[in-house]
Amino acid sequence: MIALQPAINFNGGGHLNHSIFWSNLAPKSAGGGIGISFQDP
Repeated sequence: MIALQPAINFNGGGHLNHSIFWSNLAPKSAGGGIGISFQDP
């Protein structure tokens, strides 16, 4: 398990960064824009 930790961190961080990146590129009508809303929809 310890040997997998760097790969898990790298891939998990990459997923989070890409999720934020692509959501910021979405049109505002689709929920995109600068920042992340932490409120319930």
